Amino acid sequence: MKKAQIIKTSIKLFVIAAVSAVGIISLGSARTYASLGSTGSAGPRALYVQNCAKCHGADGRADTPKGREVDADDLTSSATKRASTAKLLRVITKGKGDMPSFAKKLTAEQIRQISRYIRTL
Repeated sequence: MKKAQIIKTSIKLFVIAAVSAVGIISLGSARTYASLGSTGSAGPRALYVQNCAKCHGADGRADTPKGREVDADDLTSSATKRASTAKLLRVITKGKGDMPSFAKKLTAEQIRQISRYIRTL
């Protein structure tokens, strides 16, 4: 009888530990996904990918179906490299041609982060 009680108690403790571990892992994952999904806390690369890569491509060369369709600028070109920071900020903020304005979607700091990231492409 004692042996059966010890086994039951052990099983209960194991189940409690397993459920707790799953809960802790889920909580950590929820925080990670929330921060990745929120443009307020995303890093410069994530902001670029979320807002620019559809047209300009992950590598900035604008070699995407949408980029070709709208004749998006190659962000790795010498012209873009020579562009002033003020010009990059203005284009991202106000838009240009088929490129939309991001003034209402992104904060000024997020726009600065994207402009700095473009310089690394």
